[in-house]
Amino acid sequence: MAFSYNNRRDLADSVLREVFRYGIDSFYVKMDVSNLSDVEEAYRIVSSRFPYLNILVNNAGILSISGFEDLLFEEWRRVVEINFTGVFLVTKIFLPLMKRAEWGSIINIASIAGQTGHIKGSAAYAASKAGVIDLTRRLAVELAPCIRVDTIAPSFIDTDMVSDLLSDPEERENN
Repeated sequence: MAFSYNNRRDLADSVLREVFRYGIDSFYVKMDVSNLSDVEEAYRIVSSRFPYLNILVNNAGILSISGFEDLLFEEWRRVVEINFTGVFLVTKIFLPLMKRAEWGSIINIASIAGQTGHIKGSAAYAASKAGVIDLTRRLAVELAPCIRVDTIAPSFIDTDMVSDLLSDPEERENN
């Protein structure tokens, strides 16, 4: 098993230790999913260790809490690059490795915000996750029957990304 991290190597080390407890040979790579060179390097490393890839999970994401009128272009760009373009890049670059397998599954993590737009002050986030949902639909058609492509679109999951939002009862209720 291979997985990636971008900022939290300590968490990657923790996951690796947990996976090793189950006897699963694993490793991780550092990768910014919005950076083509990083994704290509991750592909080079993974493909040197595995002849094929059966499962690809695109779950990198960031959240912006700026209302649309206050949203800066650079903030918009960063959210869209990580949440949406990252899914494109990782899928595009890793697809040849997946096609070498007898079967494959791509799982894209979106958000209910991509369906409803309902997270206060999150135009960039909602738009990027809606893009993931629609890209998944297209890929499911194009890559069938060899590779299954699905989206999981949860509501809030208690992670570092939303901890401030979830810790405030009023914000939690409004979102």
